[in-house]
Amino acid sequence: MKENIFNDKSFIAMINNLIDRVKAILDDNLLSIIIVGSVALGDYIYGKGDIDFLVVTERDLLSNNCKEIINLHDRLRAGEFGQFGIQLEGMYCPLPMLKEPEEYIGLGYYIGTGRNGWKKISTSVMSKVDHLTLSKYGKIVYGKDINEQIFRPSYDELKKEILKEIESNIKYSKDIEDIYFSLHLLYLGTRSLYTFINNDILSKGKSCDWFMKEFPDSSWIPFIKYTSQYRYPFDEIEKKQVNEDYIIKNAPLFLEHIYSMIKDKEYI
Repeated sequence: MKENIFNDKSFIAMINNLIDRVKAILDDNLLSIIIVGSVALGDYIYGKGDIDFLVVTERDLLSNNCKEIINLHDRLRAGEFGQFGIQLEGMYCPLPMLKEPEEYIGLGYYIGTGRNGWKKISTSVMSKVDHLTLSKYGKIVYGKDINEQIFRPSYDELKKEILKEIESNIKYSKDIEDIYFSLHLLYLGTRSLYTFINNDILSKGKSCDWFMKEFPDSSWIPFIKYTSQYRYPFDEIEKKQVNEDYIIKNAPLFLEHIYSMIKDKEYI
């Protein structure tokens, strides 16, 4: 874990390069560049997961901007800014799209970590949990502080979204036997329970630590302790040592356990 990634020289160099390239593309339409996700929450592991970002503009993107943005991220995928640049995933979107995510129709761009994940967007692709993370923990690396201007979900809205996502993942888990999906189920469970109880956000690793401290007598402690060692993607050593069958078998059951805890009146 790199708690002080914002002091890492390579990370700072990547951010500064990104700022320079984006400024050249968007010019006076650029409002802010914000780092969110695990990096903002202090739980980034080098080479694992994504580096989530938001590029916020005053107005909708222009078509020629979109082409230049794709070209920029093609170069990042090729390693132009090193490993940190390869891991960038996020959105280019106008501020009104963040203010009114369910109503504003405009033009932005979603940049996934794979070429097939890139797409133009007319409305926000951010969840309510994403919005809470952005408003409370987003790290502005360039431009204006817009966190107070964006949509911030109510506690009831968060709970409704969490229950819906858990129910959907429990349903899908009956057909999907994949190690990375199983890891997702673990972290969805611990993070969702924390948010449900505390109306706040924790990162993947920290939510597992929280669960083990909060529920030390839970029969799921060994599973969490073992499985939380791993994040996407596995390195060569992890591929050889990980007990995939153990994780794939137990992850859906763990999420069902979390669901039953959340449905308990104590947490509703």
